[in-house]
Amino acid sequence: MYNAKLSKTVYKFIQHQTPKFRIIVFDALEKIAQDPFHNYLDIKKLKNMEHHYRLRLGKYRILFEIFKSDSLVYFYAADSRGDIYKG
Repeated sequence: MYNAKLSKTVYKFIQHQTPKFRIIVFDALEKIAQDPFHNYLDIKKLKNMEHHYRLRLGKYRILFEIFKSDSLVYFYAADSRGDIYKG
């Protein structure tokens, strides 16, 4: 089991969603914290970035990094599909 940590931007993103979607997001984040390497969610590794992944939830994406040595999953960005990769 990994610890999950949300950045301030991810937390604000979740708070601005509908209550139904919030439940879906928190369930997905909890599943990732339990086992980030299981295939039951739509997760893909980001190209050219070691230990960085994206979670797809409908039209939204949540980016996260896995720190194996600290048993930590850090969720650092969340936005719509078109805006999340602009940086």
